[in-house]
Amino acid sequence: VVDFNPACEEIFGYKFDDIKGMSIGDLIVPPALREAHQAGMERMHRTGEKKLVGKGRIRIEACRADGTLFPIELALQSATSEDGEIVIAFMRDISAEVANEEELKEARDAALAGEKAKADFMAVMSHEIRTPLNGLLGNLSLLGGTRLSSEQAQFQGNMEISGRQLMKHVNSILDVARFEAGRLPVEAAPFHLGEFIQEVVDGQSGFAESNRTAIGWNWIGAPMDWVASDRGHLEQIMLNLVGNAIRFTQNGRVDIEVEQSGTSDDGEPMVEFRVIDTGIGIPAKDQARVFEDFVTSNSGGSQAGGTGLGLGIAQRLVQLLGGEIGVESTLGEGSVFWFRIPLMQATAPDHVSVLTSGGKLESALKILVAEDNEMNAFVVRKMLEQDGHTVTLVEDGLAAIAATERETFDVILMDINMPKLDGLSATQRIRADVPSASHTPILAFSANVLPEQKDRFLENGMDGFIGKPVQQDELRAALTAAATGTLDAEGTAPITAPEQSQAKAMFGDKYSDFLDRFIAEGDDLVEWATAGQPDTEVLALRCHTISSTAGMFGADGFHLALKQLEHTARAGDQDEITQQIFDLPLIWADEKALLAQSV
Repeated sequence: VVDFNPACEEIFGYKFDDIKGMSIGDLIVPPALREAHQAGMERMHRTGEKKLVGKGRIRIEACRADGTLFPIELALQSATSEDGEIVIAFMRDISAEVANEEELKEARDAALAGEKAKADFMAVMSHEIRTPLNGLLGNLSLLGGTRLSSEQAQFQGNMEISGRQLMKHVNSILDVARFEAGRLPVEAAPFHLGEFIQEVVDGQSGFAESNRTAIGWNWIGAPMDWVASDRGHLEQIMLNLVGNAIRFTQNGRVDIEVEQSGTSDDGEPMVEFRVIDTGIGIPAKDQARVFEDFVTSNSGGSQAGGTGLGLGIAQRLVQLLGGEIGVESTLGEGSVFWFRIPLMQATAPDHVSVLTSGGKLESALKILVAEDNEMNAFVVRKMLEQDGHTVTLVEDGLAAIAATERETFDVILMDINMPKLDGLSATQRIRADVPSASHTPILAFSANVLPEQKDRFLENGMDGFIGKPVQQDELRAALTAAATGTLDAEGTAPITAPEQSQAKAMFGDKYSDFLDRFIAEGDDLVEWATAGQPDTEVLALRCHTISSTAGMFGADGFHLALKQLEHTARAGDQDEITQQIFDLPLIWADEKALLAQSV
């Protein structure tokens, strides 16, 4: 050491007079690095190589006089003095910066962990919320096709509206989660723009009529026919805007205007959609907030409800499609919601529609359904047979493979979690080992509706996705897409099972048999689980199989306990498994007492 400035004295705790002439390696180099430092110094003296001199700033650990280690930023330069060549070290204590960086890393890790927890929560909730909706939507759809009195038909219609609204709220929350996670894909395909707008108007005309409001649409300027974009996203935007306009318009009018307005930066036509209403309007102070999540309006005393997510999702989808959205409104006179998106010109597809006016396929299909839950299988089979399809049911993946080896099917609906062989493995083996079924459309049949699960289905050889629960028209749409070769990665529809409140009407004289079977299965599971330390994989599978049946019969406490035990078993937390099994008999006893009252 030939010099040691006051800043170094403060940082390292040495006085220059005390260390002048000493080896720098013995002073500020950490003990663990001193051997390497000494080797480097010897190499420099021997060869003249200065490995770090003039190479810019590096981060390294240093040692204070009291032995504490801390990070520094170091830069070395060489110079010539009266006594020969010297090395000048410029050092800066970066302890605060490193601490801040560590805090940022911890915050980032916590945020990533939070996002994962949110994604996991949404995956579970999407399954848990949709599964009880099986009975509501699926059985109401079936009920609507039976002979009803006018009063019953009214009740059925009211319940179906409520069920659809609940499903809309669930889907809205899932859409937000998917968008924030960057997992909301854009699937561009050709469609006829005029027919699309007319379908939106036709679909909302009943809602408008109930508010004594007229609804219509028209072109401004030259019309367009076939365009290419994500029809599903565009439909969701339009339904959110049109639905809001009708909701806040009584005894008035809602008009949709469509106009081509210039081109995008990529040279594609920009199309502006305007939804104009004569409703209550939006106060000026609220117009900047209407696209925020969970913002609702009660202007003018309106009691229109909602989650307040519709416009926020519409804004996200418009941005996803490369456009912009806005609103203009006058309180008491009405509003204009508008958005502009690029729409590529397209040609009509070659395939010809094979749908009847009721949405059914003109030609019946031969369908294989692989589903281990007898209740689910019963409902799906009934839905398909009502439309004239021929259905073969199997209850595991091995049986599905054997069925495809014996017969040729038009479509295969494949459950994911099944005994003996799961749906993904069965699909892979069918694709590899059954030539006659190598190109048969196979649709994943599951309540796991988030994109990462769908991607996994497609990666394993499936062609599309049908989530649980379902409505019959959605099931028809899925089969139509499969029959016409127009399946997309999203699939189309959820498949249902009955819930306790509709189970008696659904199963008829089979109700008691199904209930007795369920109780026997529940007794057997509880006895087996409490007899010893069960295999966690088998435990998870048995809980999964019986939990959906529990939900059908309204045994909600048992259903929830089994789902929790399934997740715990898959995680392998033995202590928690033991505790949950300990609680299971009491929960099951309470549920059986309630079930006995329903008979």
